[in-house]
Amino acid sequence: MCMEAYLQGQDLWELVTDVDAGIPTDIPEHAESRRKRKWKIKFGKTLFALRTSISK
Repeated sequence: MCMEAYLQGQDLWELVTDVDAGIPTDIPEHAESRRKRKWKIKFGKTLFALRTSISK
């Protein structure tokens, strides 16, 4: 529950719950690299939060 609240607060929760949360493909070519970079940053933040909160 705490992780969900954290990810929602950081605007990252949709990467966990959305089945189609992959790298966007429906964007114009000139905006593609910027949007992909933005998505990769969000994905990295989400992955970091999950990995650092889970113990072995």
